[in-house]
Parts: sequence; C-alpha cells; structure tokens
Amino acid sequence: MAKDVSVAEAKAQIRAGAEFSATSATGGAQKKQYWTPDGRILFLVPQIRQFVRKDKDGNVIASGTRDANMDKGYLSHPPSEAEKKVFCRWCDTWHDTQVEVEACQIANKKIEAQREAMARQELANEAIEKDNEISKLNSRIEQLEKLIKEKLGG
Repeated sequence: MAKDVSVAEAKAQIRAGAEFSATSATGGAQKKQYWTPDGRILFLVPQIRQFVRKDKDGNVIASGTRDANMDKGYLSHPPSEAEKKVFCRWCDTWHDTQVEVEACQIANKKIEAQREAMARQELANEAIEKDNEISKLNSRIEQLEKLIKEKLGG
C-alpha cells in the first residue's frame, strides 16, 4: 500500500532529488530548480537559447546554448554565505550590501519626486488649457446668442 506524503514532505523530496522536478498534475513542461542570489528557491521552465559570439571582423569566436534564466541572475546551486546578496524592491534586482539597497531607495525616491513634480505641472497646464477652451466656448455661445436674437428680431 502506498504511503501518504504531505505537501511539505513532497516539496522536500523534490528539492533533495533530481535537478528536474516532476510535472504538475495537469502535465506541462518539466521545471528546473533555481536559486535566487538571496537564497529563495524557484521552479522554472529552462529557457534554453542558442548564442553566437563574433569578433569585430564577424568571425565566430564562440557558440552554443545557454539558459536565459541564468541571465536573469538565478543560480543553478544554492548561494553560499559569501555569494548571498540582498534583494532590492526598488529596482527589482539584487545588491551586494544593504547600504547599496538604501542608496538605490534614495535614488528612486528622488526620481519619484521629480516625476511627481512633472505630473503636477502637467496637470496644472492642462487645467489652464481647459479654462482657456471653456472661456472661448462661452464667448462663442454669447456671439451665437446675439446672432439668434438679431435674426429673431429680439
């Protein structure tokens, strides 16, 4: 008789097992286990791509296949304590130290403040333009009312 396995035990078995995990109950492509530089585990479909490197003259220096998930910064092995990086929610990438994350936050806050000021200025300009259009329409309506009164003999 088969032994019932809890979800946590199944995940542990998959993590401890082969490089590729089993497909889901609905099928689909097999997923490979990756680690983020901050140590989180991800199961993703490998994004295999062909590449060719050429020199200035157009001669092929290197060619082969690569996993595009590795280009995103994911690792094929758990990061050691020396390799671990800090995730930055401001730029959605990883930095070497918390100080770099804080500097990134400050830089992004400055950019955000500049964009907000630009947006407020644009809104003010749009409001002025709308007021001008409304005043032009009102003057046009007054002219039309005068013409109607003249034509009707008012």
